[in-house]
Amino acid sequence: MEDLTGAARELKGEVVKRKANGVPWDHVNEVRETQNRLVKIIGRINNKLGHPKTGDAARELLVADLGRARGMLDYSTHYVPRQGVGS
Repeated sequence: MEDLTGAARELKGEVVKRKANGVPWDHVNEVRETQNRLVKIIGRINNKLGHPKTGDAARELLVADLGRARGMLDYSTHYVPRQGVGS
């Protein structure tokens, strides 16, 4: 949650925190990298769900994982809009 709120503040031009060497943390980049990983995870889950040999038990777990991944991605976009989406 700290990365999300920090990133939102950084998007407004605020320096939230500095590393020991004086360089500001890049919370926005951290959040965007995580968003990109979530998009890849969602794609892999969808591929597995589309495979005809995915059994019912596995499908149930995958659907739950898909919901969690989508929820995290959606939640993060309230703080940091995804790049290249909707533009």
